[in-house]
Amino acid sequence: MPKLMKKKILSRGDLGGISLLISGNLGAGKTSLTADILKRLYNRRDRDDRPSNERFFWRGRATCQWTKMDGVIDKRILVPDTASIEFYKDEGKPEVDLWRFNTLRELWELSSPDCLNVFYLPVERLIDFLEWIEEEVFDWTTVAIDEASDISPYGASGEKYEWTQRVADVLKETRKTRISIIANSQDFSDIQWFVLRKFMAYGFLQGSRPVSTSPIWRSAIRGLDDGEAWISMGNEFEKITFPPYKGEDIRAKIKYSEDRVE
Repeated sequence: MPKLMKKKILSRGDLGGISLLISGNLGAGKTSLTADILKRLYNRRDRDDRPSNERFFWRGRATCQWTKMDGVIDKRILVPDTASIEFYKDEGKPEVDLWRFNTLRELWELSSPDCLNVFYLPVERLIDFLEWIEEEVFDWTTVAIDEASDISPYGASGEKYEWTQRVADVLKETRKTRISIIANSQDFSDIQWFVLRKFMAYGFLQGSRPVSTSPIWRSAIRGLDDGEAWISMGNEFEKITFPPYKGEDIRAKIKYSEDRVE
């Protein structure tokens, strides 16, 4: 395993939490790489130098990409008590056990270090949850966010611009608060620039474009094959490989209540 991945991205030592933003074309493997990192982190928990109580979260969306963890890690689906949600697939409706919560604290208390905690929250409350973890939790926590542009869209204005400022503040504190955030986006340019620069590490898959804070060149990205990625952090960079992760094609239809999850 490359040194950068082993000693930095997968480390839980003095370096603290890590924020990683992965970019690539549709179908390039962003979700598979995210799933592979989560699997490696989860499987390393029983080592003597690892925190055994680390919790792993995946923010659910309409496209249930978390199904790619089927058969890899047990899952717990957590949904606000005031939200209505239905799951669909090509042939009927799958049976999904739901854990309901009323508050952010209850969401945390219902989660478990022994599974992947898939949670559904609207964007603003997702940011609230990240802030709550920073302020209230002192255990190692990893949060996977599919489509980072949801929480930090480029060119945002008004309320959404305020969201991006809050996200930047969260990213600034991840190292000190033992929070790791793994996010992905089709293009780095979809992310507000001052949030983009707050990420500690970047993952480049097929079709991604270089960023000014990374030493990865466009020619190196063009040379990537399926299941390959460049990871960079500061001046360090390495090529890694990862397997494809496939899950059921399930979609969620969710309607959030106007009642705020406190």
